[in-house]
Order: sequence, then structure tokens, then C-alpha cells
Amino acid sequence: VAPAWDFAQFTYRFEAAPKPSTLTLAITEGEDSTPLFLATSDTELGEGERKTPLLDVSSWRGKAVQFIFSLSASEAEAVVEISNLTFLQGPFHTNVPPVANAGQSRAIATIGDTTPVTLDASGSSDPDGNPLTFVWTLPMPDDPAASGIAEIGETPTLDLPLGGYPFALFVRDPFDGIAEPQSIVIEVEYPFVRGDSNADGKLNITDPIVTLSHLFLDPAQKICRDAADADDDNKVNITDAIYVLSFLFLGGPQPAEPYATVGLDPTPDLLGCTLPRP
Repeated sequence: VAPAWDFAQFTYRFEAAPKPSTLTLAITEGEDSTPLFLATSDTELGEGERKTPLLDVSSWRGKAVQFIFSLSASEAEAVVEISNLTFLQGPFHTNVPPVANAGQSRAIATIGDTTPVTLDASGSSDPDGNPLTFVWTLPMPDDPAASGIAEIGETPTLDLPLGGYPFALFVRDPFDGIAEPQSIVIEVEYPFVRGDSNADGKLNITDPIVTLSHLFLDPAQKICRDAADADDDNKVNITDAIYVLSFLFLGGPQPAEPYATVGLDPTPDLLGCTLPRP
């Protein structure tokens, strides 16, 4: 019995039922049997199908049970037809909303014009055991304040070009229970070394100069923005150029990882690195 079910109901027809004949339904759990319904041909027999009242099965929610139909009659030719066994949720059923889990933000190395990226909501759950619907959204390009549906499904795969993608996951159950949305960032980028703003494979005075030029003289100048973010605070600003100059000439701290070796952003953001290294 699913956690969302409160009542069972079915239709029946006595095709041939010499009096007295009795139709019963019992619910069996292990060795325990509980009667749910009884109809006799003496009192219930009529033409056409009959529908049972709502039969309370809420005590067995989440349990594996058997529904046992029995027909007792005084003659062997007695026949009853059972159909349309359905399960319903009561109006006062307490539905607990699902819990969304979009997985971890991550950076992924580009492999071409687009890179296949699989989103994963398999960690989401529903306390009531209901089936779930998954919707992934992204901000609209022409209106970042608005969102549009990017994909539907638990583990969809998208082909993404270079860039940072702030996905939001919405999870819904069949009874309009909606999880608190969860956001992750997927960053598709070239591997880089922190501080190497121009991605020429060397960290030197040229890099803070390139960063300052991008910030104050020519915003269209291409830089590896994740590399330019020397302190890894998810922003590129004058502080990053000062940080690199301090490291190069004043013995300041080294740039944040990846610095010792080429790598991807360990703290994914929307900056990205769109410049390949030589």
C-alpha cells in the first residue's frame, strides 16, 4: 500500500449468484487478516455494476499486503465480476513535500564546442514515497531575473558550451508538494593556473597588467577570468592584481589552487576560463 493511499474502492457485479451468495474482501499482512468489505446476493444483488464505499486502508500505508477476494455460494455456478480496483487519497491526508538534492557544484573540462554534462537529482527524496517530477531551470539570457526550463528529468544530459551555469532544481510530487529549490553551479572551462590571467603558461608581471587592462581599459579583452581571480573570492577586481603583484615581488601568499598544477576551479562560480593554454 503506497504511503499516499488512504482508501480503496472497486466495482463488482453478481453475474450469477444463487441465494445465498456472499462476496468478501479481506486485507492480509503476514498471518493477520482483516475484513474490509462484505456483500450478499440477498441484500445487495441488483442489475448492473455496484461500487463499494471507500474502504479505509490507511493503517497499511507503506506495507506489503494482499487483497483477498472470496465468493461463497450454495451452488457451484456462482460468478461475481470484480473490476476497477483503485486507491485514493483522503482530503485530510497530510502530504509531506519532497526534498530536492541537485548534487554538488562542479567544474568540467571542455572537450569541444559543447561538452556533455549530466545533472543528477537522484539524491532527492519524498518522505511519503511518492513518485517525483524534476525540473531544471536556468536564468533567461535576455532577463537574468527570470528563469526558463532547461531540462526535465532526474538525470538529464545537456550539451553545454564554455561558461558558468547556475542551475536551479525544482522537485514536485503528485499532490502538489514542492521541495525548496536547490541551486548548483556547473562550470565548463579550460583548465588553468591561478594568476595566469592571459593563459600563456607563465605567471609574471604581465598577468596583473592584463587583469587591470581588462578591468579599466578594455573590458572586451579576453582573459581567463577564473585564473585572474587570484584570491578565489569569485570576483575579478583590482584586489586580484594587487594579490599577484604582492606574491611576485613582496613575498605575499601564493594564488589559490589550482596553482601548483594546471586544474579546474575547486570552488565553481560563474567566471569560467574561456582561454586555452598553449
